[in-house]
Amino acid sequence: MRRSPFRTATGKERAALSAGGRSLAVAVRKAVRYATELAKPTTRLVNGNAERHRLTPFLRWINVYAYMSCLCATTRLAARSVTRVYEAEFRAAGLKAPQFWLLAELYQRKKRASQVELLRDAAIDQTTLSRNLAVLVRRKWVKSEARGRERLYGLTPEGRAMVVRAQSHWKKAQEKMRKALGADWETVFDALNKLAAATAAIELGEQGD
Repeated sequence: MRRSPFRTATGKERAALSAGGRSLAVAVRKAVRYATELAKPTTRLVNGNAERHRLTPFLRWINVYAYMSCLCATTRLAARSVTRVYEAEFRAAGLKAPQFWLLAELYQRKKRASQVELLRDAAIDQTTLSRNLAVLVRRKWVKSEARGRERLYGLTPEGRAMVVRAQSHWKKAQEKMRKALGADWETVFDALNKLAAATAAIELGEQGD
């Protein structure tokens, strides 16, 4: 049985959390109730067909992360949560978030790109890249051509049309996040840019050691 991080804390840590975290606990309970409402099955039209789906509550583990100060865990949770907001919109276009980002990356390029270039610029891992490129090629939105030992990828006319079509869904998700963050919108972007710069500096420092 999974144990709560709060139960494994020391007596002093539990006392500190109890004294200083009451307001947080109230917020967590409200958030969990809200997430439960979001998780109820709903019916929506997807490509003209009625589809019944359940939105996984992104706050399902917030009671765990509320007692942690792990930057990695917090950013991973945030990334998964934000991705779900965007994918809820992309679903109407028959896309997943990584597929849209790959299409958008290829859309703004003047030349075809290799997997190495896409891996560097699209900010996704190798497995996700390979899997989604295969899907996009199969749907004829991306064309693949061999060049020596590597393959180059570029958009087809259908792929360019899909990017234009999907942009409206991206804008809806973007506005939802902007509205949810309110005045913190710019602050979040600044913090994420600083985080990216800090991790890059760490990686460069380790390579130089």
